[in-house]
Amino acid sequence: MATIFIDIPRRSSTCACCRTIFSPGMEYESILVEDEENKSSLTRHDYCKNCWDLSPKDKITTQWRGKTQNKKIPISDSQDKSARAMELLRFDLTCDGFELENEVFILALFLARKRQLILRQELPKEGFLYFLYEAPATGEIFTVKKVDLSQLQIEEIQQKLAKKLLEIPSSMDERLCQ
Repeated sequence: MATIFIDIPRRSSTCACCRTIFSPGMEYESILVEDEENKSSLTRHDYCKNCWDLSPKDKITTQWRGKTQNKKIPISDSQDKSARAMELLRFDLTCDGFELENEVFILALFLARKRQLILRQELPKEGFLYFLYEAPATGEIFTVKKVDLSQLQIEEIQQKLAKKLLEIPSSMDERLCQ
């Protein structure tokens, strides 16, 4: 079974209405609308708090509120593990495979617990439930398929992920989709 990939762009660095640059800690509203030319793709628009009331509300597929990340914080050991997990998540999302769907789901849950991802929306599509997670640091949106796993499967996947995170290559290009 092939994974459905929903391409959602990163958060813009400026407001779609007034072009104000989003500064650290600034609140914003994001919406997804169907692309008028290609109905199967979504377009993202980000608005500052002041312009949100002026933004068009018709044709909205989904919306959420966020806050840009504050200034950079020195990286601790736990943040380094989270950074490696985020890198592995990005890589695994480019690959295809049933086993990787399970891995991506567990990585997304781990990163959400570490507050590296924020669940923005649940989307039903083609009989499955997909979660839209946002990385607040970058504004990236990740589409993750919800997977029902047994406790035994979870432990097995966690062991594989722990091994992968310890042996993560310096560049994901060195790794092959498996």
